[in-house]
Amino acid sequence: MFDSLRARITVAFLLVGALLVAISAVAYVELRILGDKVRAGSVVSEFLEVTLEIRRFEKNYFLYRQTEDLFEQRSYLARAGELLARHPEAFRSFGGAARIAELNDGIARYRRLMDEYAEAADRAGRRRELDALIRQDGKQLVDFAEDAERRERAMLEASLDAIQGNLVVSIGMLLALIGVAGTLVALRIVRPLKEIERHFDRIARGHRGPLDLASADREIVSLRQALDHMLDELDQRRERLVRSEKLAALGTLLSGVAHELNNPLSNISSSVQILIEEAGELDAQQARRLHGQIDEQTERARRIVRTLLDFARDRPLRRDPVRLRELVERTIGFLAGAIPSDTRIVVAIDAELGLRGDDQRLQQALLNLVQNAVEAQEGRGEVRIAARRVPGGRDRAPAVEIEVADDGPGIDPAIAARIFDPFFTTKDVGRGSGLGLFVAHEIVVEHGGTIDVRSSPGAGACFRIVLPDPPATGADPTGAGTVAAGPSAPIAPIAPSGTPGR
Repeated sequence: MFDSLRARITVAFLLVGALLVAISAVAYVELRILGDKVRAGSVVSEFLEVTLEIRRFEKNYFLYRQTEDLFEQRSYLARAGELLARHPEAFRSFGGAARIAELNDGIARYRRLMDEYAEAADRAGRRRELDALIRQDGKQLVDFAEDAERRERAMLEASLDAIQGNLVVSIGMLLALIGVAGTLVALRIVRPLKEIERHFDRIARGHRGPLDLASADREIVSLRQALDHMLDELDQRRERLVRSEKLAALGTLLSGVAHELNNPLSNISSSVQILIEEAGELDAQQARRLHGQIDEQTERARRIVRTLLDFARDRPLRRDPVRLRELVERTIGFLAGAIPSDTRIVVAIDAELGLRGDDQRLQQALLNLVQNAVEAQEGRGEVRIAARRVPGGRDRAPAVEIEVADDGPGIDPAIAARIFDPFFTTKDVGRGSGLGLFVAHEIVVEHGGTIDVRSSPGAGACFRIVLPDPPATGADPTGAGTVAAGPSAPIAPIAPSGTPGR
């Protein structure tokens, strides 16, 4: 039952509700009791006022012998008896039923004494005796009323203090329970949601790991499974997008391969024709030279085909030493057939500059960027490819920075934020899939790097790739990633229609 977050929250709210009901019930009962005590207190206070009036009219009658004072006193005596008879519960706590009966007897005796005092007008001695008895009974009556009033006030104050204390304890218990419920919500809901937010932030930075949420709640587990499934689907779709873009790039490469293979095949054909036609006339040295050319051109063609196969093959990301200039020149060689004759390609990369990465994926990213730059020229122009090593600092690791710049019309600022989105393109229908820059971005992120673009209308665009390249442990047989130099002296431009220099 309690493996569900809904069940825990329901129980927490039920406990809070039950406590609220209990507090309300206790408060209602206490208020009812307090109301009864307040009403009893008003009766006691009225009884005290009545007894004081009785004594006042007693003194007036003793002083002035006026019949009206005696009649008023009798009416107040009747009122005192009526209060005792109608509200016995207000006086029961001051002595019980026996005390109330005694008080009633005292009031009746006091009245008889007053009546006898009024009738003994011609007997001065008897009046003196009655005067003392009346004063004694009257004092006892007032003393009782004052004592009852004091006790009733003390009881009211004690009840108020008790209600205040109970209210403070109840509010404290309620706040504690709400705090526990809030902690439960924070631990069971807010913390997993924060972790999901952090995980999606890592995904935005290129992290592709599964979502790790340490929670046994059914809802959180279901959410985690749904998110993991969604991420798996996104990864699969991303791979399919990359694969489809790779197929599109293969079409471009095939035209380059045809161009690249034409030269070695022509050389092989020429050498074979000479060997056939002049077989008996060639000396051994000339024959060896021709055989060597055939072997060299065959190896050259084999390398071209192997590069194409490597590019087309799906394999996990690798971290091998890569020489950037060789990679760029090989990539341009594949694009040679698609580069207009009036477009100039300039490469400014040190021959020894390298890094560790996946040459196949990096070649695809460069192919997309260079092809994009060439197509952006719209006529005569220049594409510049440069790279340099960026030394590490206190807050950053060593890196390699690659720039692919063109002097085309540039990128409209209104669409600059969307150029890396999948399927976004400004080309006419049928001229582009909108995946080239997206795939380049994904490959760079896959290597833990960043890619951005600087552009202004009419001033061309410059794509900048920054790839982390921490020092490798152990020997590096190629020397890639070990040179900390920037670009060397200007390198001769690579002709678009010829074979790149090696």
